Formats: sequence, C-alpha cells, structure tokens
Amino acid sequence: MAAELALRLAVTAYLSYFQWSRFCNAQTYPPENIAKVNCTDSLLHEVSLKQNQTFTLLCPHDVWDPVPPDHWDKVCVGKGATCSADTAVSYVGLFPLTKDWKWVDPSGANQSSRKWRTPEESKWLNAWPTVFSVGCKNKKESSLCVVDVTVKQGSAQALAAGILGAALAVSGILSAV
Repeated sequence: MAAELALRLAVTAYLSYFQWSRFCNAQTYPPENIAKVNCTDSLLHEVSLKQNQTFTLLCPHDVWDPVPPDHWDKVCVGKGATCSADTAVSYVGLFPLTKDWKWVDPSGANQSSRKWRTPEESKWLNAWPTVFSVGCKNKKESSLCVVDVTVKQGSAQALAAGILGAALAVSGILSAV
C-alpha cells in the first residue's frame, strides 16, 4: 500500500514538473554566450553547449557563405567538414525534442554573424547528448570553417529521474516498515 502510494506520488510529481515547465514559461532568461567563433583565426572549432547557452559564429558575408545556405532550417549531421546543402537534413526532423532551437540574429548586429541558441531555461532539452556541425564556406577558396557542436543531456530529464529515484527509495523504505 505504501509502495503504491509512493509510486503514485512520484508519477504525479514527474508529470506535474513537465506540465509546469511546458506551460509556465512566463519567466525567461537571456541566453549565455559561451564562445565567439571567428573563421579568420582558425577553420576548425568545437563548442559544448548546455541548456540556454549559445555561441556566435562570425562569418563576414563578403567572404563566407553559411553551410548549408538555409542554415536557420537545417544543420549538418555528424562531425567533419563534408557538409553541404544537399546532404544536410532538417534538425526538427532529426532532433524532434529540439523544436525550440533556431539560428537567431543577435539584436543590434549585422547579417555577418549568426547565433545558434539552445532553448530557454525550463524548456526540455535533449533526452540524450547530440553532436552536429555547422559552418561557413569561403566564397573564393572553397575552404570550410566548421564548428562541431556537442549538446549535453537536458537537465529537466535528470531532475525527473532524480524525483522518480527518490520516490522509489521512499517506497522501498516504507515497504520495509
């Protein structure tokens, strides 16, 4: 009886948390910019993002084209500098839990810089770590400037797993009594 009650409480807490995080997003926080990637310094970069973090990729439009060109819609799969508009796939289709992600122009900036942003705080991030690549292609030399992006597992799932684990522990204690 006590174990069943503890399990019901755990499931209720788990569902309540996700309902709250989904519908009560009135409080949002500006994303933390953790890196400014400059294609004139180096051609290969790595960035690791957590929830509500972003990086800025500086590709002056007179020298570089984004890869793929419709970069607000698509990302390149996997690591490496072999991405093209033909091989890129829609990130919404590939990572269905990241529909809130988008390329955004930093406010007050010109078109030469783009920002990849993870969802705001309290929105659900990936259920597992994700790796993909974005970058720019040099218009004259055909060289690529690539950023390999690693996205860490979402904190909301870790919290829910912790709630469920605590409830199961309480259930075990109560059933032993």
